[in-house]
Amino acid sequence: MTPAKTIKPFYACVAVTLVSALISFGFALAALGGSGDGRINAMYAGVRSLAILIMLLIVVSKRSKLGLITLAGVMILVQAGDSVVGGLNNQLIKTLGPACLAIVNTIVLIPLARTKDERL
Repeated sequence: MTPAKTIKPFYACVAVTLVSALISFGFALAALGGSGDGRINAMYAGVRSLAILIMLLIVVSKRSKLGLITLAGVMILVQAGDSVVGGLNNQLIKTLGPACLAIVNTIVLIPLARTKDERL
């Protein structure tokens, strides 16, 4: 694959993975408004989401294909898990939203994983 054809899948995957990570971080921040154990759990979730965002910035700055594939995979699993939780709680939006994001992230990940270039 030529470099130009490799760069497009990389940045498409970056965009979707970034949106996914930002949504997770946003939900964690929103949950900070709670109290007690809910607030503490939101802090833990926020720290984890922030760590993923920081790692994503590093991966993009290094243009690491393997790093992005790894983080995209993590976010696909997170969103798929969120979708299951939404389904178990009979919350349609919290089931379909994460499921769609996981599917879209998978769709943009596949062309990136098929490229031969290790660094972009």
